[in-house]
Amino acid sequence: MGEIIHSVRIKGLKIKRVDAFFDSGASTTFIRSDLAEEIKLPKFQEVSTYLADRSGSKGVLTELTILINTMIIPTRGIIVDRLDRQLIIGVDFMQITKSFLDFSSDRLRFKEEIKLIKNRRYRL
Repeated sequence: MGEIIHSVRIKGLKIKRVDAFFDSGASTTFIRSDLAEEIKLPKFQEVSTYLADRSGSKGVLTELTILINTMIIPTRGIIVDRLDRQLIIGVDFMQITKSFLDFSSDRLRFKEEIKLIKNRRYRL
């Protein structure tokens, strides 16, 4: 079983194409701080979170847009300094998009392609 990595565009005030790691063990989406700075993501409140190595970490809540195939998906994520990858997309994204990881083919699958998921407002 390999890693599921898919090229996406991530949008703040700027847009950048990155290879996103889709992680069924991550409850939320994580963005490395250098990428967040580069695309100028907004920063909201500081939050505490746990990373894959079970270490506690401080992060900052943000809103971003992920563009994948023809879909535009506004979502939220946590900006963190210590991250091996630029972008880790978690289960929160998969729930919003009704997508799933197909481990038999190491691909991200969508039940149906959605053109735009309405902007969600999150309580901060």
